[in-house]
Parts: sequence; C-alpha cells; structure tokens
Amino acid sequence: KMPEKQSACPFGHSSSDSVPVDQSNLPEHLKEYLADSNESVPDHLSTQGTVSSIPRLVKDDNTPDHWVYPSPQRFYLAMKRKGYTPDSKDVPTIVSIHNKVNEESWRRICEYEKFHYEECVKGPQLAKFRQRFGDWTFKSLFNHYILQKVAPFDRHDWIIDRCGQSQRYIIEFYQGNSSTNSEHNANFGGESIYLDVRPDMSSFSAIKDRLKMKFGGPRTLSEEQLSAGESKEEI
Repeated sequence: KMPEKQSACPFGHSSSDSVPVDQSNLPEHLKEYLADSNESVPDHLSTQGTVSSIPRLVKDDNTPDHWVYPSPQRFYLAMKRKGYTPDSKDVPTIVSIHNKVNEESWRRICEYEKFHYEECVKGPQLAKFRQRFGDWTFKSLFNHYILQKVAPFDRHDWIIDRCGQSQRYIIEFYQGNSSTNSEHNANFGGESIYLDVRPDMSSFSAIKDRLKMKFGGPRTLSEEQLSAGESKEEI
C-alpha cells in the first residue's frame, strides 16, 4: 500500500517556504504559529541557516545566488506547526540529514546536466521546487504494486534553468537497504536513503538523457571543461 501519512519532510516546501528569508527573523506563518500556540523556542537551536551549494536562478539584486537551508530553529517550528513532536536535541541532526539529502539530489541532477554541457557551459540553476507527496509516478506505482518494491515516502519536483531552458526533475525518496535499489543508496548520518532522481519524460531530449544514463552511465567532463564552467559561473 502506498503511504497515506503526511510527508516525512516536515518543512513542506510550499511556495512560501521555498523563498529564502533573513534567518535573523522567522517568516510570518511561523510568527503566527508562535503567537497562536504560545510555543517556546529552545534557546540552544541556532537561528543561522546554511548556504547550500545549489545555484539559485537569480532574478534581482536582493536574491541570494545560492539557496539557503532553514535554520534548526525554523525547522523545529515548522515540524511543530505540522503536528510533529520532535526532541529539540535531535533537530540539528535532522537538519543536517535534510541538507545532505538535498545536496546529493542536486549532485545527481548535475550528472544528467553534463549531457548538456555544450549548450550550457556554466551549468544549471535551480529555479523552484515543490513537494508532491501522494502524487506518485507511474514508475513508483508499477514498482510497488507489480514488482512488490517498497513505496517512496516522499516526492519533490525540482525545476532547473539550463541557460534559459526549463527542465523538470523528479526526485522520489525511499527508505534504503541492501535489497532495495542498492545502486541508488546513500548514507546520511546513519540513515540509509535511496534517491530516484531523473528528468521527467516530457521531451525527447529528457528521454534520451535517461537512456544515456541507464545504458552508458554519467558523462565525464575534462579538466578544461570543468574549468570553463567555473569561469562562466563567476561572470
């Protein structure tokens, strides 16, 4: 049976949550939650967010050029607001795992994007993302109901910008173990999770990318190509 519980990612990634904020101030929806619930904020939780390695599609001078992860304090309040009862002492570890999973997701997206190096030397930027828990793909449904594999516990869609061209990536998250798609397994702070990251099949180009990755593996760029990409990103 596919999971019916609330997504395991408490932060939600709604359009309001996905906008980086000044970490010295909580967003309005969390301020309202504090006012309505009289929830106390543990003093030991940091209010400082971590800058990710994920380039953000910058549209104005006030937008950070990389995405910013939520601070432990903000993450804790988001969990409480969604009905979870976290131990505040565990939150920094949870946040660390959350951030590492996102970093690994981006790394795998970049493996696909290497197929498009010539058309976008500077590399992709993440434009936006959203959570789609419960909106399971045909692949995950087939694997679960027909092949009897474990169901994903969450799904996100990330929209990247490839030098002006938009491409959607699907990320499905599973509890990992040695018998479940072990080639995708990754260990995050003792938690084994596997990520199924791939471009959607809305274009012939994306279908080709998936076939290339499946049968040929990731593309290796030369040192000169990597250097050229870094130089472009700095401009």
